[in-house]
Amino acid sequence: MSLRSRLLAGWHLLRWREFAARPGHCPFCGATLLLRLQREGTSLRCIRCAASAVHMSIG
Repeated sequence: MSLRSRLLAGWHLLRWREFAARPGHCPFCGATLLLRLQREGTSLRCIRCAASAVHMSIG
């Protein structure tokens, strides 16, 4: 899946009032920006490699 198609798919799921971005650390790609798309803990994503909260907890 290309970056463009991932961004478009995420755009439709985004709830603007719950959106948040913060610097963080991904176990796969290092220092990155973490996006929270919804208030649920599982909606956290790494901006560089698109790892989800589940992937990051396993990594």
